[in-house]
Amino acid sequence: MTRIKKKILIVNGNGLIRDTLASVIEESGFMPSLASTGEEAIKILNNANVALVLAESYLKDFSGVELKKKILKIS
Repeated sequence: MTRIKKKILIVNGNGLIRDTLASVIEESGFMPSLASTGEEAIKILNNANVALVLAESYLKDFSGVELKKKILKIS
């Protein structure tokens, strides 16, 4: 039986941090999805089933609190 990997969205403006977190998440058996801005994150969330979002507090386009509010409207 094939186990479906749960998707975790990483939202961070720093590519090195994004990639490092993605490696750790993948090694832990999850499927990472990456976004560098809040708008990218919203697009991913509109088109994919994501189990968890890891986001930094200060994104290029809006704050982590604003992202949380937008995510709540989607779900």
